[in-house]
Amino acid sequence: MGFVNLKFPEIPPVEFDHPFDGKATIYYATDEIWNPCGKTRKDYPDGDLAGCAWPHDGQCTIIIAPLKILRKYGLTPRIVLRHELGHCNGWGQDHAGAR
Repeated sequence: MGFVNLKFPEIPPVEFDHPFDGKATIYYATDEIWNPCGKTRKDYPDGDLAGCAWPHDGQCTIIIAPLKILRKYGLTPRIVLRHELGHCNGWGQDHAGAR
């Protein structure tokens, strides 16, 4: 599935859409990721959380939700990883310029 088939803008702007220069640690969750990502359902009343990332000290930690959640929204782990790497590269949480 290419990103042209996404149901909503998910891909970071070009300036943030590149490999992360530091060390990235990626976790693929087996259950919902609300707590590990520091979020609650109140933060996303109309959906689920597909992933999260937080850059720190030249590194970035990424958590990706289970496939059953991603599939519900037409997402793949690869698309979510690309999105979260954008955050590692400095893309804001407001998702400005998502494509």
